[in-house]
This record gives sequence, C-alpha cells and structure tokens, in this order.
Amino acid sequence: MAYFEALKKKGGNVFIDALTCEEFMMIGEAELNRRFMRMEETAQKERLQSAQDNELEFTEEQQAKQQEVVTAAPVKETIREPFAGEDTITNRMLYWKYSEGQVAELKKAIAAKMSKTNILEYFYPETSMEQMAEIRETFIALQNR
Repeated sequence: MAYFEALKKKGGNVFIDALTCEEFMMIGEAELNRRFMRMEETAQKERLQSAQDNELEFTEEQQAKQQEVVTAAPVKETIREPFAGEDTITNRMLYWKYSEGQVAELKKAIAAKMSKTNILEYFYPETSMEQMAEIRETFIALQNR
C-alpha cells in the first residue's frame, strides 16, 4: 500500500500487477465508497429538488384556486356612493368596486355588442360574475335565432 501512496502523491499511474490482492481490494473499496457517496449525494439533491418543485406546483395550484374563488365571489358591497353626472358604465366603474371577473364579463358583453342600456340593467357590484355570464350568454343565444 505504501507503493500506491507514493505513486499517488507523485501523480503517477498505478499498475494492478504491482499491487497485492489486498491493496487492490482496498483501492476498489475506497473508490466504490466514494462513488456511492457521490451517487447518494446526487440522489438526495434530486429528491430535495423534486420536493421543492412539488411544493412550488402545489403553491401555484393553491394560489390559482384562491384567485378563482376571489374572482368568482361577488363583491358584497350594497352601499353605493352616488356619483355626479349621468349613469354610465364608466361612472359605475369609477365609483363602485367590481371584481376582476365582473370586469372581464363586462368586456365580453361589450364585445358581444350588447347595448349599454341592457348592460346597465344588470351591471351592479352585487351581481355575480356567473349571473353576468348567464345574462350575456342568453343575449347571444337570442341574437343567433
């Protein structure tokens, strides 16, 4: 083994035929142990990375579900501030609070070419996004007759 250590320090090559069987086995065991330790370390890193990725996916899914609940829930604000001027969609948007889902439904209703009068009949903060979608879909169905 001393021969191997001396060659190792010099950076020389070690030939198997110059070693005893025990020395050769010791080299093999040491190298195998190092390789297994590296493999185990790599496997642990991969497991940790996988666990972190799963946590991120779970967090993103959870946030998406929370956002859906927030956008789907109607705003329960029945006290409305009176606004100056005429009753228009723009004035309602400025003075009253609407959820992102309600605003999205308003945009869809405008894109479907609903009249402003029809939109003003139901466009209130307490009208849920689902109700707005149902009204818009009914309007589109009636137009396609």
